[in-house]
Amino acid sequence: MSKFTTNLPTNIEELVSSLPKGSYVHGITLNPQTKEIVVLWENTKYESGLTIPVDFKIAEIKGHKTPKSIKEIESRKAQPSTVVEEQPKKEETVAVSVVKYLGLGELDDAIANGEAVEYMGIEHVWNIFNSNIHSYTPGYFYRKVDKVVVSE
Repeated sequence: MSKFTTNLPTNIEELVSSLPKGSYVHGITLNPQTKEIVVLWENTKYESGLTIPVDFKIAEIKGHKTPKSIKEIESRKAQPSTVVEEQPKKEETVAVSVVKYLGLGELDDAIANGEAVEYMGIEHVWNIFNSNIHSYTPGYFYRKVDKVVVSE
């Protein structure tokens, strides 16, 4: 499929020159329902609070007026601001226990020393490691424990 363009002579220079200073035109399209030309533009001094384009009528642009839903950002900056002093934040200390996971050699040493070991595999639970049944599996986590608790 090929794409083509056809230029229709239209004088939109009047609109573009009427836009407030600092405006940026994103695009110009034809609305097939209303048969009107739609100009998508933005200006950083206006804020609508919406994420969709807001209709800004040509009469408002030419009359240097803004729709009621639009706020001028510069006018908000002119308002006096109140200074709020920040309270110093209390430093919180959190005790963190760091668990050292065992590698293959460390697992073999722990088993040789008769230490209790747990492992975590595919499921997110710790299981008792029994050296008569289990073997080291890459990707699993192994840790030493003080005491093995058997749940019933």
